[in-house]
This record gives sequence, structure tokens and C-alpha cells, in this order.
Amino acid sequence: MFETIVSEYPEEAEAYWGLLLCKFGIEYVDDPGTGKKVPTCHRSSFDGIMDDPDFEMVMECSDTVARSVYRDEAKAIEALRIGINEVSSKEAPYDIFICYKETDDAGNRTIDSVIAQDVYQALVEKGYKVFFSRISLEDKLGQEYEPYIFAALHSAKIMLAFGTDYEYYNAVWVKNEWSRFLSLIEKGAKKTLIPCYKGIDAYDMPKEFARLQAQDMGKVGAIQDLLRGIEKILGAKNQNADASLGAMKEGDLTKIGLIKRAFMFITEEEWSHAKRYAEKVLDIDPQDGEAYLVKAMADLRVSHLGLISDVTVFENNPNTQKALRYGSDALRADINGYIAAYKSAEMMRIKEEEERKKKEEQAAQEAAEKVIATLTSGGQSLAQKYADAKQKLSKLNQICDNYDEIVVRIQKLTAQRTKTTEKLTELRSQYDSLGMFAGKEKKRLESEISDTNEELYQLDTKLAYASEMLGGYTTKEEAQKALVATRADVAVLYTRVTGGVVESETEWSFAQALKVLLSNPRVIEIVSEKNLKEVGTYKGFVKIMFGRYPQTPRSEISDIEWLVLKSEENRALLISKDALTSQKYSESNTEVPWEKCSLRKWLNEMFINGAFDEKEKKIILSTPVAAEKTPSYSASSENDTIDKIFVLNSLEANLYFGSNSVRACQGTAYCRAQGGLTDEAGPCKWWLRSAGAYVSDDGSVNFGGRSVFAGINAVRPALWINIEA
Repeated sequence: MFETIVSEYPEEAEAYWGLLLCKFGIEYVDDPGTGKKVPTCHRSSFDGIMDDPDFEMVMECSDTVARSVYRDEAKAIEALRIGINEVSSKEAPYDIFICYKETDDAGNRTIDSVIAQDVYQALVEKGYKVFFSRISLEDKLGQEYEPYIFAALHSAKIMLAFGTDYEYYNAVWVKNEWSRFLSLIEKGAKKTLIPCYKGIDAYDMPKEFARLQAQDMGKVGAIQDLLRGIEKILGAKNQNADASLGAMKEGDLTKIGLIKRAFMFITEEEWSHAKRYAEKVLDIDPQDGEAYLVKAMADLRVSHLGLISDVTVFENNPNTQKALRYGSDALRADINGYIAAYKSAEMMRIKEEEERKKKEEQAAQEAAEKVIATLTSGGQSLAQKYADAKQKLSKLNQICDNYDEIVVRIQKLTAQRTKTTEKLTELRSQYDSLGMFAGKEKKRLESEISDTNEELYQLDTKLAYASEMLGGYTTKEEAQKALVATRADVAVLYTRVTGGVVESETEWSFAQALKVLLSNPRVIEIVSEKNLKEVGTYKGFVKIMFGRYPQTPRSEISDIEWLVLKSEENRALLISKDALTSQKYSESNTEVPWEKCSLRKWLNEMFINGAFDEKEKKIILSTPVAAEKTPSYSASSENDTIDKIFVLNSLEANLYFGSNSVRACQGTAYCRAQGGLTDEAGPCKWWLRSAGAYVSDDGSVNFGGRSVFAGINAVRPALWINIEA
């Protein structure tokens, strides 16, 4: 079948592979331990599969990936073949191989088996060494039979193929044996196959037997006729065997038995026993190469040469050197063959490893290019850029239209603030001048000072809001220039959007690109080496851009930089690289847990809607956020929450950041403009959601408490995103 496929499709690698599997008798079966398909051999060979011309065609006709798979499978088959040959090489030669079907479909013994055993008994009595699987393999339970069948097929001079049914001759294992024997004959081996049939017509036997002299076992005296024919081919064995056995020296007989025992112990992994019997052999013959081979295998603790893991150690072993020095030509050829095969396999392994690394590097480079192409686009389409520009234009129009009015309002608020500040100074002076016994007056002044402080805070809030409405522009002319430039940007983007301009699209979405980046350290290295603003590394974290938020005192929107604190199979935890704004923890001057604080409400309403478009919001996950009460602060931790945006708690701040210096962060210019940051150039304090906890300027986690109402800390939003989207 495969030959037909090859003739029709001469470039089909799978067809050549099928030819190889048939040629080498390979069948794939399920490994009960791993569930994987593993090769088993029903027809071993002295020829290596990787030296076969059909394997060369497999390599030539397959692509890079398939070539690697085929080579790995060929190596496994080659190791199996070497192991079979190693076992079979230790088997004594047979004169005759009996081929027959042992049981029928119901599991009962066949007539073929009975006739074959009668012939087997007669041949053994004549002194012939006969392979008859019913008896020859009965002590091989639990072992692979192929090595012994392989050895018998190659050593036997005659095969007797018994059959009482056409189907029995063509049974899988029966045909496997006689077809392999015929193949050896066709290759020039001096062997004879004798079909032995009963109850069937000679013309119903396999067509391959047509030219062979067959023996009808249904005739009277058939066994005697068969024995006479065998004696004509092999000669009489009985007397010759006795004579040759008697001619052997007693020491030779002892040595043969001892070396067999030694190899048996090697097979059974009884290393000390194997060495002891090898020494007994060397006491008889100090130059016995096989005994030194036994010692070398025992030194390396390998039950056959096919299991050697380090050929260099084996080759340099003193006992291996002696086996090569004193061994027969056949033994030296066998050992050197294994060494050469292993060295060749090792060179192939090194080459394959180099090819694998080269492929991995190429794949990483390609992945890095796609990651960069995706993540440096900011995730914005032309339509998104156009929408952002229109939003900026609308804001600038409002600023320019109301600029004079806002300036007047700021001036009035500033004047009010000056008067209120003077009033507060006067009240504090009066309070300080009171004596010890002015209790009622002190209480009145304390109340008035508190009210004045609140009035001053409200004025500061209004001033900050009014200043924000100016967008950071110090003069009306400056705002008008920005308006003109933004109108031009909107016009250009409008032309591109309505003109049907198609942007080059990347293969991956933002989430897919991020997943590839986070799953491959080499891709992270390549991207980091580019020193890009949009994607790279910072303080040991992967840094990306996601969403947009005001970054300057003028409230100009730009991409937000995030650090990836943790990645899992389908999600990643992000925290802003810099503090983005300054906020109170709560607008209520009472003990407030995360569940009820105004900061949580602002993050999950104002911030998320202002910083992310609808597409981005879809990949932000709603996440269980654990409530945590700090040991040094008495506020109730209340209940866990489900949030899309949150701030870290004290445990997470310590877990994800390895040191204070890594934990410390700067605030953006916009963050500083919101107040609450004393050092414009240095790090800032940022809120944690744990009661009374925040990160200090130096990056340490502070549990001492901070007013949720009066204190203004910086905010580093955190969120989980779906990287499977």
C-alpha cells in the first residue's frame, strides 16, 4: 500500500515513514504507564533505521518540525533495535525454527501445535537444537520475545512452517516469521524453508511457497520422511554432538557456564553476583573479553549496552578497555559498534539541541516584534485618536470661552482666602493669650478656629477646582494657541477617518500580546533591550501602557504606565508605575473602612470611566478584594468587596515589592498639582486600603495611621486584566 502511495506521491514523507515501519516491523501501542504511543518491534534487523534510504527520503520530504518528530521516533526505534540485537547476540544458535499457530480464535490449542510438538520431540532426540516457541519461550515470561525470535530466525538453517488451515498460515505472527525467513533467503542466506501442511490442498498454501518443496504431514510416515530430509541438509547431529562435547576441556565447559550465569545476573541487575562470576571466569582465563565486559556493565549498572547513558564513561572504563584488548573480533566489533552509535547519537542530539535553541530564539525574536508592534500602538485606532482629540478640543473651547470669568473667580477666592487666613491667625493669637482659667472663652475660640479651618479647606478646594478649569494654562493667549493646534489635529484625523485610511493591523490583541510577553522570559529580554517607553522593564517588573489619564499640570491626557506585579494563566495584576493623582481616603471625618471610603467610589466610577474606553474596560476584571485590619490601628475592616479598581493592602505591598526602594514611587506632575505632595522632585506617600496604612516617602509601609479626611495622599490604582481576551 505504501509503495503505491509513494509511486503516486513521491514527495509524501508520511508514505516513506509508513514503508519504514512496515520494513522494520514497528507497531505503536499504548504505554499503560504514560498513556503515550510507544513503538514495539515485531521484526528486528541488523540494519539501522536511520541508515535506510527511505529514512533519507522522509528527512528530505518533511518540513523542519516534522523532521524533528521523525528523527526522535527513529532514535527510539533504533534504541529498541539495538537492545533486541544485544539480547539476541547472547543466544546460542539454533539448527531448526518451527513456525506454527499455537491457538485458534477461541483460545484452544491448534492441530498445528500438536503436530509441530511431535516433530520437535523427534528432532531433539536426534540431537538438533530446535526453536519451538511453546517450549523455547516458556522461561521468558514477562520479557520481550522478539530478541529470541530474531536470534533464532537468523541462526536456524531450516524453518518448518506448519499449517492445517489457509488462515493459520496467514495469521499475523505466523506470516511475520516465515516471511522474514524467506527475506533472509532472498538476501543470500543459505537457509531452507519447508512448508509442512495437512488437510489442505497444496495450492491453498501462501503463493510464496509455490516453488518450495513441501511435506504432506497427513501421509503415513510423514515425520520419518521429514527427518530424513533434514538429515540430508544438516547431517546427523547425535554422534557429532556427543563427540564435540567430549572433545571440549572441562575448563571450557565451566567457563561457558560461568559467563552465561554472569550475563544472567547482569540482565537481572544483580551487579555484585555478576562481578563475582566474572572473576571466576577470569580465574580460569585471565584474558576473557566477555568477563571484562560483564565487569564494565556492572560498574555502570546497565543491564544491556543499549541503556548506557554516558558512552565516554563506558569507553574509558578500565574493564571496557580490557574487553576490547582481549575480546574476540566479534566482541570488539560489537562494543565499538555501540560506542560509535552512541557518539553519533550524541552528535545528533547536540545538533538537534542547537537547532532547537535556534528555533526558539527565532520564535522569540518574531514574538517580540509582534509584541512591540501591538503594545506600542497604545491600543488606539484612528477612531479612538479622533475621539480623544475632539474631547481635548471641546475642553479647550470651554477654557478659552470662560477663561476671563474663571480668572475673576480665582481672584475673589484668593482674596477671601487671604481674609480667612488673617482671621485664623487672629483667633489663634487670642487663644494663645488666654490664661489658665478662661475655660468658656477657650471653648468658644476652639470652636471658631475649627470652623475657620473648615472654611479655609473649602476655599482651597474651590481654588483647586477653579485652577483645574484653566487646564494649567497661565494666560488666555497660551490656551488659545493650544486650541488652534488641536483644531488642526482634529481636522487631520477627521480626514483620515472619513477617507477610509486603513491602519496596519497586528495579529494579536492587546491582551494576547501581553500574555505572550509575560509567558516568555526571552521575549521580555528582547523587548527590554529596545529601551522603549511604551513597553519594557522597570525595577524588575514588566512595564506596559494601558489607558489614558492627565499627566501634566495642564491636565493633558497621555498613556498610563503600569507595572505587572503578578501574572497567572489567564490574568495579570497591574499597578500604576507612578502615582496618578492625590485624593483623600474619605470625605467623611470618621473612621472609614475600604468598603465605604470615597476613594473606592472615585476609583470605580470617576477614574475607570475617565481613564479607559469601553474596549479597555471589558478586559478589566471584577475582582474579590479582601478587607484587612492592621494590628496597630483600631478601625473596623468591615467586609470584602468586589472591585475593578482598587489600591493594594499592606500585605500585598510587602509581598509584591521586594524592598522599600522598589516600593517607593514618584507622582506625576498632575498628581503634584492636586496637592498633598511636599517634595515635588522626590517620592510621595501613597494610600493602602488597610485601615490606617500607607506607603511612606522612603517606600516603607507605615501602619501608624493617617487622617482619612484631612490627609491627602497620592493614589496608585491597581487592577486585574484578562489576558485571554
